[in-house]
Amino acid sequence: MEDGKAIPLHAKRVVSLPRNNDKYCLIQSLAQRIDLDFDNSLRKGFLIVKLMLDACMRAYNNNDKITLQNLYLEYNQVKRFCFFCLRQLSKSQYTAPEITQQSHILYNLIGVLEELGSSIKILSEHLVQGKKKNSDILNLLTMMIEQYSVAYSYFYKADVDKANGAYHVHIKIDEKINSLVSTKLDGFEILTLYKIKDASYLIHHFTTMRLDFLKEKEQEIEIKH
Repeated sequence: MEDGKAIPLHAKRVVSLPRNNDKYCLIQSLAQRIDLDFDNSLRKGFLIVKLMLDACMRAYNNNDKITLQNLYLEYNQVKRFCFFCLRQLSKSQYTAPEITQQSHILYNLIGVLEELGSSIKILSEHLVQGKKKNSDILNLLTMMIEQYSVAYSYFYKADVDKANGAYHVHIKIDEKINSLVSTKLDGFEILTLYKIKDASYLIHHFTTMRLDFLKEKEQEIEIKH
């Protein structure tokens, strides 16, 4: 398939991420005062990043260099949805100034989501240069998919098990990478490991930002009472 004719992955599949209810759901509480398209667009951004991670792992496992080369198309869509959300969030500051205290967390979240999409795009560029499949790298990609799924779920519906689960996967990825960098690897494999490390760190931010929001909400409740 030629690059100019490549079809983005998200256009091939109709997939919806679960809508979880949470009395402290940051995105839903703010989206009600911003724009319904804000919530939908952010969820689409999350979904496409998940598809990028899945595609990275499958394409690397199957030596599908065409898919890896075309993942930049998915990143372009992530960037488009993120920039739309940032514009909507900026507009909301003028119409609902009372949400300014909370919205800075969303600014950071959207920035991290866009940066994660960029990291996965660069990761795919390193993977396509690999001379052979590395089972350790494949395992790390699988672990990162698990980390992303748990972190996303935690952001929309927080509980202790999800927070601990996301944290432990992040630590396992970090420890595995640290144990591999001293082994015999080619240049592109080393670059791949460090890019996975960067992406895992960005995913970890989803959990820490959610915790920041919960702390702010608890403080607001204490002040009111």
